[in-house]
Amino acid sequence: MLTDGNGDVAGTAEAMVDLPLYAAPALALAELSKVKRLMISYERAGAPTVEMAAVTSVRRLTTTAVAFDLTCARSVVVADGLASLRDSGTRRMVKVAVLARP
Repeated sequence: MLTDGNGDVAGTAEAMVDLPLYAAPALALAELSKVKRLMISYERAGAPTVEMAAVTSVRRLTTTAVAFDLTCARSVVVADGLASLRDSGTRRMVKVAVLARP
């Protein structure tokens, strides 16, 4: 919250926090639904790749697993402390390192 010299509210801003995704299953679904994008890193053809992907929805699969659906017809599934990127077209799965960005 931003205040002026008199202490009156001048504006507000959304807080941004980087969160390791292995913690996602421990969070409430209401908190998980606030995640807007994920920073994903993985190897493609032997080269390191980093991308930012927008989240369209989140699903709780079990008490230790959640899935973040992405705009690019893929999803990031976090299960038992491991994250994987799943391509819905090819059903290919890649282990990834992911940070949640609210």
